[in-house]
Amino acid sequence: MSTVINLDCALTWHSVDAQHQERVFLSLEQEMLPAKIKAMVAQLQVGESVQQIFAAGELLADTDPQALKQIQAQQFSPPAQLNLSPQLGRFYPKSFAAAALGTHRRDYSPCRLIAMDKLWSFDCNHPLAGKALTLTFKRITLDQPLKSDKGFVEQLLENGPGMQAAYPQINTGFYAQYPFCCQQEDDAAFYQNPRMVAHLDQVARAQIESIYSRHLDQGMNVLDLMSSCMSHLPQNIDCEVVGLGMNAEELSANPRLSSYQVQDLNQNPRLPFADNHFDLLLCSASIEYLRDPIAVFKELARVAKPQARFITTFSDRWFSGKEIRIWSEMHPFERLGMVLDFYRQSDCFQPLETETVRGLARPLDDKYIKQRPHADPVFMISGSVKAP
Repeated sequence: MSTVINLDCALTWHSVDAQHQERVFLSLEQEMLPAKIKAMVAQLQVGESVQQIFAAGELLADTDPQALKQIQAQQFSPPAQLNLSPQLGRFYPKSFAAAALGTHRRDYSPCRLIAMDKLWSFDCNHPLAGKALTLTFKRITLDQPLKSDKGFVEQLLENGPGMQAAYPQINTGFYAQYPFCCQQEDDAAFYQNPRMVAHLDQVARAQIESIYSRHLDQGMNVLDLMSSCMSHLPQNIDCEVVGLGMNAEELSANPRLSSYQVQDLNQNPRLPFADNHFDLLLCSASIEYLRDPIAVFKELARVAKPQARFITTFSDRWFSGKEIRIWSEMHPFERLGMVLDFYRQSDCFQPLETETVRGLARPLDDKYIKQRPHADPVFMISGSVKAP
């Protein structure tokens, strides 16, 4: 009988202006691992880790010039109900131009639109093609191992990693309609009644708390932006937490807040705080509701101390209709790239980092366990406020 190996895999790579880490939790039969990796992890005891650097083209196919495809504009044919307006630098499923790209209509792997001249050009290379990749493997024990018939490389590298990086010399068309709009524009009416709910499952919330804990120290002044009835902060660190949100009853029920302010940032992005006040800025599972995020990001830089960290986290669940329209039409990793671009466009934060966490099991008592065996994925972007 083959041994099942449980791994916390951390894939680290760099784009031009950011560092990226993709963490994936895997339960795999030994024979499903590539020979080189199998030899590395087979000797590990639980809690031990090993790191390996892979040159470009070693772990996945290198950049292939033949994967740069040109098609007629009319050959790009997304489903009519999506009402898409194609934009440079954006990703689209290959199925939208299957015949022209030489694939099939069920091929949902991403390709990137990189030119819209007489012919449209798509880059069909893997988004991480041509990059050196560092993998850290930690052998762990999982309470609820998740078995898969997919191979190691497929689970780790497919379906998103790399899509958050900007394409060279292209300003991605995230801002064709800016400020953004959403289906339900009346925030005051939507948030009139409190919603005492957890937006993410317990496992995802714990991962967010772990991320925040790395940057949290005793006595810090913390701003929990777009806050609600809970903050994803550990209880054992004493700090001053100010919440800014839309519903007073939700905010007053949040045991982690020292004080709170009610404000609609879509009506007034000016923050009601003094300059250079906060040591840490947080925004959890809410960034998708901001219609003028760049203005808010600049305000956050104003009220934060130099070098203060601003951390944004989100998942793939939200209040339907309240999200900005572009949000629901994007791949989750492309959403990560757009939020990363908010940091860039504000020109207030550096260095920049992203982190993703996927593959953990959903709690057995979670009400969505029959729909989604995996815990909600976590997507994180952070940057430090530039010194004046």
